[in-house]
Parts: sequence; structure tokens; C-alpha cells
Amino acid sequence: MAKIDEISGNLFDEKYNVIIRIVMCHDIVHRKNKGFAKQALKKSGFAELVVSILPYFSNASRDEILGNVSIQDNDVDTFCNSFLETNCKCFTNYHDDKLCTVEFTTKFMSNIRALKTVPSELLEQLHLEILTPVGSVQL
Repeated sequence: MAKIDEISGNLFDEKYNVIIRIVMCHDIVHRKNKGFAKQALKKSGFAELVVSILPYFSNASRDEILGNVSIQDNDVDTFCNSFLETNCKCFTNYHDDKLCTVEFTTKFMSNIRALKTVPSELLEQLHLEILTPVGSVQL
């Protein structure tokens, strides 16, 4: 996971594009639990992280995450209720007749300049792939 020190030095130009991925999961009981996916979305921290980072990125980045969904900043409930309409994805791995793991992912583009504005506690939860003229660097 990325740290602010790794992107704030002179190693990367502020104009470099960055592919940002968020991947989180949660184990939950699915048997006799119709709302298990929405519960996993909240308990995994994915929904809270996504809505927390939105104010730091451009409208183009927000559109890559949310698609046509419009939500207010820090509105976790609306994000959870509209999750299937966003560009985020979820995968469910059923372990047995009771327990499953639900994984949530999203991917979007930004640049180093925007990443420098993200608080370190949020930045540390992002997977970054910095695109440089000579190749990519993953943090």
C-alpha cells in the first residue's frame, strides 16, 4: 500500500498518470441472510473508503467509479443502495452452505498531483500503479 513519502518526493512527476485500485473483502454468513452483500459492503470498509476519497479526485475519476450514480460526499448509505449501478464490481466466493467471502473492487485513473491531496490514512489503503515514460511502478 502507498505511503505519502513514496509519492511526494522528486521521484515521480506530478503529471504522471496513476491507475488506482481498491480491493476489499469481508467474510459473512449468507444462509438465511438476504442482505448479506450490502452488509459485507459496509463491514468491509469498501463503501466508506470510496465515498471518503471522492472529494480528492476529479469529476472524470468520480465518473469512472460511480458511473451515472450521483451521491453526496461521505454518503455511505446511498453508495451502498446504488452499488449495482456503479462501475464497482463484487465477487462472491461461497465456502460452504453458510459462509462466503464477498470481494469488492474498483479501478480508476488519476495523477500524482491529485494523490498528494489524499490523507495518508486513506492513501495507505489504495493500490497504485504509476505510469512513467519507461514503464509502470506498483506501490
